[in-house]
Amino acid sequence: MKLKKVSFKKDKKEENVKEKSTFSIKKFFGGMELTKKLKSISLKNGITIRTQLIVGFAIPILFLMLVGVVSYQKASSGLVSNYEQSTTNALEMTRNSLDNSFQNINQQVMEMGQDSTIRSYSLGAYIGKTAEESSAKKTIQTALSVKETASDIVQNIHIIPVDDAKVVTSKTLSAAEIDSFIEGLKNSDDSVLLSNSFVNWGENHPYIDEQMEIGSDEYTLFCSQAINSGASKALVVVDISTQGIQNLLQQLDFGENSTVAFVTPNGQEVSNGEAISIYDTDFFKEGIENIEGIYSKYVKYDHQNYFFMMCKSDIVDGYITVLVPKADIVRSSMEIRNITVLLVALSMIAAIVLAFFITAGISLNIKKSEKSLSRVARGELYHTSSKERIPKNEFGKLHSAIRNTIDKMRALVLEVLNMIQVVSDSGNRVTNSGKQVSAFVQDMSEQMK
Repeated sequence: MKLKKVSFKKDKKEENVKEKSTFSIKKFFGGMELTKKLKSISLKNGITIRTQLIVGFAIPILFLMLVGVVSYQKASSGLVSNYEQSTTNALEMTRNSLDNSFQNINQQVMEMGQDSTIRSYSLGAYIGKTAEESSAKKTIQTALSVKETASDIVQNIHIIPVDDAKVVTSKTLSAAEIDSFIEGLKNSDDSVLLSNSFVNWGENHPYIDEQMEIGSDEYTLFCSQAINSGASKALVVVDISTQGIQNLLQQLDFGENSTVAFVTPNGQEVSNGEAISIYDTDFFKEGIENIEGIYSKYVKYDHQNYFFMMCKSDIVDGYITVLVPKADIVRSSMEIRNITVLLVALSMIAAIVLAFFITAGISLNIKKSEKSLSRVARGELYHTSSKERIPKNEFGKLHSAIRNTIDKMRALVLEVLNMIQVVSDSGNRVTNSGKQVSAFVQDMSEQMK
């Protein structure tokens, strides 16, 4: 019997299993493409967590901004509406105050026109009676001084009698007395003041100014009444103080840089000191044509927006006007807007900073896990360090799980390696035994031959 020769060839791959520094996971798991799976979870081509967090923080802040904008618009509208209403009320009160003063002057002129002493003196009843005339003049002078002092807007009071009598006035003249100029008055532009016995209001009396040494800027209006008795005529005149009206207007507070003025149709204007001529503006002329009660409109003057209001006096032919910069009206609402914008901006910055720090921590933990998995993907089953700081959160738990997985895999591979070594040693022993058996068989064969 011929026995076949048995030979055992040593596998060349046997030498590669002794590598102790690195281990190929792809070979161990049958070519598992772990790298591709890691890339599949990459966010390089998608929205990053940082962006998502920032957007997540920004959306509530945008709604907060929307709430701020709506609140600002509502507040602005309410503030403007309230300001317009309060300005209307203040304008009505101003008109009523001036009209009350004008009405009192109107009443005083009527009383002086009916006063027996004034009528007797102004119509010449005391001419030639020196003592009686002097006493009447003194009485009238005292009465005029009292009436002028009692009113803040009375500038002067004049009694212009018939010829051959002296003018009685509350004004301090350069001369002690001035002769009556009633006849010259009848032939002047002021003659209309003697045309009836009613109380009349006017803006200027140039002839009287000339005779009484009165500046046209000292008064804005005047109130007069003629005293008639047959062919004899006399006149009572009360001048309305420009300074008095101006003082009254300056007491009104319609806001900084606002202009309050009393304007007549013929151009007489008294304001609170602001250098804006209301009479020359187009919106004032438009207001005269369209006024019914209180006229109001937003206008533009000298490249700035204003809120304009005006109303007409019920006693005299004049208008009270108010011009307020629109910027002053909306100043409070602008402050609300600025505060809202500031708070929203600070909230946005705080949200971005907070999102940055949160995402920085998340990114750091993800990079640690990614680095660990990348090393594993390259076949490095490294020994994890116990000194590594692991955060106490979900990412820390994930990182710990990855570390434990790597440790288990490393232990498993080492165990398999040891088993391979044992199998390899057993194979070597079987090979040696086979050689011995082969030699023994050959020896037996030779002996048998």
